[in-house]
Amino acid sequence: MTVSKEAYEPTEQVCVTIDVTNTVEVFGEEVVQLFIRDNYASVVRPVQELAGFVRVPLHPNEARTIQFLMDLSQIAFLDTSMKWKIEAGEIEVMIGASSHDIRERGVFRMICSLTGAQEGFM
Repeated sequence: MTVSKEAYEPTEQVCVTIDVTNTVEVFGEEVVQLFIRDNYASVVRPVQELAGFVRVPLHPNEARTIQFLMDLSQIAFLDTSMKWKIEAGEIEVMIGASSHDIRERGVFRMICSLTGAQEGFM
């Protein structure tokens, strides 16, 4: 799994890519799921949030590169003043077949914070 950059501004898109391979001799489909986690937010956040998914049909021994584009508004949350906020800090990215079957992990950093009033992102 790769994350296109190490650090992002709150108005950018995150690009996460992963290669998926069918290692058996029969046709199959895999549901690839992208999860995110903010471990150090100023308010309690979910342990995992589903940020995207795609069903991938694969012929025997076929490999495909899957790309997720994630708007950073997906990591926004309501702060204690009930205003939408994106905080500076580290975001963990996880890819798996389910929330209990995480196969790859990565991280990216938010360079600065943003509130809904600043950019109208919410």
